[in-house]
Amino acid sequence: MNFLTHYYLHRKKDDNHFTVGLTLPDLFSFISRKIRISHVLLEKIYNFNEDQNQKSLICGMSLHLQLDKWFHKSTFFYENVIILNDECIKNSINDFPSFLYHVLLEIFIDRYLLKLYPSLADEFYESYKKFNFPETANLFTVVNEFNKDEFVDFAIRISNSNFLREYVDCGLIISILNRIGTRIVKKELFPENDISLINSFNNIYDKIEVNIKNFFDKEEWNDHINLNPNLFN
Repeated sequence: MNFLTHYYLHRKKDDNHFTVGLTLPDLFSFISRKIRISHVLLEKIYNFNEDQNQKSLICGMSLHLQLDKWFHKSTFFYENVIILNDECIKNSINDFPSFLYHVLLEIFIDRYLLKLYPSLADEFYESYKKFNFPETANLFTVVNEFNKDEFVDFAIRISNSNFLREYVDCGLIISILNRIGTRIVKKELFPENDISLINSFNNIYDKIEVNIKNFFDKEEWNDHINLNPNLFN
């Protein structure tokens, strides 16, 4: 799941450390694919820290890992990745890389949330803007490949960005997929500003929107994750 879905599902208005923790694993993966955040690592950091705010942050991160592990094995994920593959073929979107179906599904989930709650991205950014990332960065100096200055700089840039708002526009979604393609396979994958392609992505989203709605209505994840705030104890 992406930033916005993690934020939407489990944010706490009275605990911004926990709320920011919900999305930090994705922040690390954006910075470097070499950084590995595991539950074992988080438990060690949690047990060696006495600050309750930082413990809450770590609990949010752990919940993120739990949710992603369940989501990527869920029936919803499996079935809708197949639907995206089939719909891309029907809409003549050729040579769509297999790794991007996962990405596109998660972007479409965030798009669904933004259509329902237009202010959700702004709320997410506000939680980042009021957070003390330099202080929190000291927790992760034990992590291999971690660079404190790079982490703080990137977190602040995320705080002042607008990429989450772009998910409502399929033209901008194509640009996002191209940025990901440039990072992973070193080239853009789709023509920009192609009206036919934009219409195709809109049609594909329309095809799975009801599935996304049912996913949120069922709340199946609650049967598979530990919401105990003291889960490391």
